[in-house]
Amino acid sequence: YFPIYEKIFRERGIPEEIKYLSVLESSLNANAVSRAGATGTWQFLYEVGKIYGLAINDSIDERKDPVLAANAAASYLLDSYNQYGDWLLAIASYNCGKNRVKWAIEDSGGQKDYWAIRKYLPAETQNYIPAYIATVYIMNNYQKHDIFPEAGYLTEAETIPVKSVVSFEEISRQTGINLNQLSYLNPSYKRLIINGTETSPKNIVIPVLPTYTYNSLCKMLGLPGRFVPEPKVPEKAAAPATTYFIVYYVQEGDTIASIA
Repeated sequence: YFPIYEKIFRERGIPEEIKYLSVLESSLNANAVSRAGATGTWQFLYEVGKIYGLAINDSIDERKDPVLAANAAASYLLDSYNQYGDWLLAIASYNCGKNRVKWAIEDSGGQKDYWAIRKYLPAETQNYIPAYIATVYIMNNYQKHDIFPEAGYLTEAETIPVKSVVSFEEISRQTGINLNQLSYLNPSYKRLIINGTETSPKNIVIPVLPTYTYNSLCKMLGLPGRFVPEPKVPEKAAAPATTYFIVYYVQEGDTIASIA
């Protein structure tokens, strides 16, 4: 997920190291659900997710969509940063809410510094920033402590906008992609059905497919496929020049020049 987060954060002017907040929140588990009901890699509560434009209903939970949830998290963090002018306070608000941070600032006499207002924050948030700092450190220095990541599930993927209602099963039949793999790459779809429309397309993530298979899927979905250039016809090579030989018998008085 980090390349996704890095691109979004760069485009929106957020320090890239804040991507590690999702490690602290969910261990990068898109299906993570807290006791309070916070869901997805960025652990949005239902109400906050709706405020930041995430669809949450019987068929889809966009809190589990890595791209949409990261964009929503970026919006939340930017709102907090614009309110407090400090990234650590913005991160603290991600844990306890903007109002709690506002009240802590007021209780501290108006100081906008996390360490100055720390004692006025909830106990969990008092430990949240140290935990975040530790997470950033470990993610950048794990080799120094003989910590090595496990080999995860990696695949080169691409995103297709779907403007109709189609099931994962139909996509699987058309492409040969395993249903479990489709589900893994698209955790936000509860019923394994994509309910896109012309005005509100929904994205599906698929492994990179051969052009023929990809274009077959696009045809089924009513989408343009990949451009396939016409094969080049090799030019005919010019016929080699014909060389003629003659036999000449040297006669008295001949020179090389006269023979030539």
